[in-house]
Amino acid sequence: MTTTIDINGTLTLDQSSGSQGDDTAITSDLTGLSTTFKDFLNGLTGDLQLSAGQLSFADDVEAAVSGAGFVTVNPDGATISKLFFSDSSGNAFDGDQVIYNGSPLQTINGENIYFHSYANGTIVLATTSATEGAGDVVAAFYLNVAGDNLSASIEMVTFEAIAHPDSTNSNDSIDWTNLLNVSSTGSLSFNFDGLASGNNLFVAVGTSGAGMVVSGIHPVIQADGTLDNSGDNIKTSQGGIGATIGVNNQMFDPGETAVFSFVKGQAPGTYNDIDNMSYTDFIDVTDATLFISQTEGSPGTNFTVKIGAFSAGGASTNPESGRSYIDNDLPDAGPDLGNDAGDSALLDDTAVDIVRVVIKDGNGQLVTDTTVTNSFVTFNADGTITAQHLNDAYTVQWFTDDTGTQALETFNRFQATAVVGKFDVGRVDLSQGVTVTESVGDKLATNDDGPTVSANTAVQLDDDALT
Repeated sequence: MTTTIDINGTLTLDQSSGSQGDDTAITSDLTGLSTTFKDFLNGLTGDLQLSAGQLSFADDVEAAVSGAGFVTVNPDGATISKLFFSDSSGNAFDGDQVIYNGSPLQTINGENIYFHSYANGTIVLATTSATEGAGDVVAAFYLNVAGDNLSASIEMVTFEAIAHPDSTNSNDSIDWTNLLNVSSTGSLSFNFDGLASGNNLFVAVGTSGAGMVVSGIHPVIQADGTLDNSGDNIKTSQGGIGATIGVNNQMFDPGETAVFSFVKGQAPGTYNDIDNMSYTDFIDVTDATLFISQTEGSPGTNFTVKIGAFSAGGASTNPESGRSYIDNDLPDAGPDLGNDAGDSALLDDTAVDIVRVVIKDGNGQLVTDTTVTNSFVTFNADGTITAQHLNDAYTVQWFTDDTGTQALETFNRFQATAVVGKFDVGRVDLSQGVTVTESVGDKLATNDDGPTVSANTAVQLDDDALT
């Protein structure tokens, strides 16, 4: 099971003059809309500032407001942290053109229409320009999200007439297409409690919809694809707080590295045959948290871990399946396959710089929250970080998205290496990044402003009787 989103019904705005059907009455200052939505629209500036004519048009044709449960989310164990409008990939709109039934959707003046995201994705403006902040506002959509992010209503208002393709239908209806979607972003916690103890080539936890695969960085397989113990294996055990994993033994010893990949399509379990590596997609995230279940060493040991974030794929952006997980050019037969580190698919991923680190102690108290090197965290020149002075039940959380840039810097794989002292890992948490998307634009309709009047028939007066 995975998180799902349901769209419950349809929402229609009739562009005929006056209140029609289920229209919601508004005034020329947009009173009748939610305060947040109204204030945003009235606060637009520059090219986007609403003119008196646009406000009068909106007042004339009114708005459409759904019920509170028009959008509902079934989290299925995830904690939903955000609900927002997006494209079909879960991304914000940045001038996406609206295409209806294979043709550009246009205003009655023949101008194309484009989507732009605002207000953290809760507002979308349909404008006449692909450039943000330019053009005229044609329509606006507001996702009024409940406090728990599990439901929302939608408000829709138009400021210009939309061209309808069927000129023979005086009440022709268009929708805003499956370009307009609703997405939810949720947090997940991946633990190893459901895994049997043993030595494994790799393990997978979570669900097939959102999971995590873990292997050593130098796995080696035999000709039939099964584990060769001369390479790295993942040891699962019941030590520490809950079930835990280590590399080649119950713990991470200094110098040992595990590779964690966030994926879709891989059934959870323990695996000793690389041919069972079958995930179909990566999950891109902006942060993750490593839980140190237990440590082993003298009281003065400075337990230290090095963490690097990566965008997996290397020369190929496709998910690695089967033997290509280990090697980019792995033969189908031969001894000790995958022992050629120079061709390892786990060593050619694109590094993603870590820009912030948060460490908490075993009681959940903040130890440090930093973007610069200090006594607990070192930001290394290669974009990795080194966290020290750790202990039992400590967590290390890292972030890759630089808020000072327009791009969203994500990763889908990370490496954790023991530097000083022995420890094992009991959990990996994602606060955001598990995104589910559902089309909603095709449930939002705008009707034509009919009726139409056909050409007049000439009327003649017979004036013979008047003479």
